[in-house]
Amino acid sequence: MADILIQGGDGFFSAYRAPARSGRGPGIVLIQEIFGVNRVMRDIADWLAGENYTVICPDLFWRQEPGIQLNEFTQPEWDKAFQLYQGFNEAKGVEDIAATIAFLRKDAACTGKVGTVGYCLGGKLAYLSATRTDADASVGYYGVGIEKALGEAGKINKPLMLHIAKLDKFVPAEAQARIHAALGGKPNVTLYDYEGCDHAFARKGGDHYDMAAANAANGRTLGFFKRHLAAPAPRPAPAQGELGLPPKPSPKSPASVGAPGPQTPAPKPPAPLRPVAAAKPQAAKPAAAKPKAAAKPKAKAKAKAKTKAKAKKPAAKRAKAPKKAAKSKTRKPAAKRKAARKRGRR
Repeated sequence: MADILIQGGDGFFSAYRAPARSGRGPGIVLIQEIFGVNRVMRDIADWLAGENYTVICPDLFWRQEPGIQLNEFTQPEWDKAFQLYQGFNEAKGVEDIAATIAFLRKDAACTGKVGTVGYCLGGKLAYLSATRTDADASVGYYGVGIEKALGEAGKINKPLMLHIAKLDKFVPAEAQARIHAALGGKPNVTLYDYEGCDHAFARKGGDHYDMAAANAANGRTLGFFKRHLAAPAPRPAPAQGELGLPPKPSPKSPASVGAPGPQTPAPKPPAPLRPVAAAKPQAAKPAAAKPKAAAKPKAKAKAKAKTKAKAKKPAAKRAKAPKKAAKSKTRKPAAKRKAARKRGRR
């Protein structure tokens, strides 16, 4: 929240800016009472910012006394406020509002749509915003002097809501009747009457503050802006195959041409891998296998030692075998000699 400068047709003027709580939201131009951009206006701006609107409240008295803020509501301040009100150029004020709307539409914290809401003097200027500017929606609280500008009612092209205090001493019953007669039948205008309420019934801390009526009016205002400003912009449909959507069936498949045949469901996308969960059992197995692997070699070593010991005996026997073979080789010649002797005797 900070004060900024906006360039209008006649020069620069200050304004209070409160960005949407999420960083970006629809825009609202908040139009002051006759007390300037004071603490009351700044609190309202902060409240709307909390509802996710980016709000700018321009200083409309800058041509008379730039930056004036009347917060105490003492008699001297009331006198000063009426002096500023009487010296106010209404047409120039609407031009400043139009410049603020254009400025806010380009604000990075604004989604594009911009509405207006005003109180007292600002209530009438909100009505004129609906007839003279490109505001997307406008709301006026107990606007003073609207009955004098009903000739512009035919220029209302965007939604307008007016909150009317039935006991408003600045807007007598006759003026209220004229407002209802001129605007009550228009489809894009909504009028609410607050029985038993006086001017400024929604100003916290004011002499005529009515909590129940203020809460009702504020709730209606928020609902109104939500309908006309906060509608999300249409987004393109995701392409087939994206975000887990199945691909389109081929033109020749039974599902696409309506021919009889089994309907094959589209394959489901694979479940996402979980590398962390899979790594835990793998790390545990080698740790448990180490003691078992260490025990087995001992048993195998003992078995091998026994087999080696047994294998020595066959080795010894194999060593004696050549001797026997050698003896048998020496005997063969003797046998041949005997056979030869017998043949010789014959």
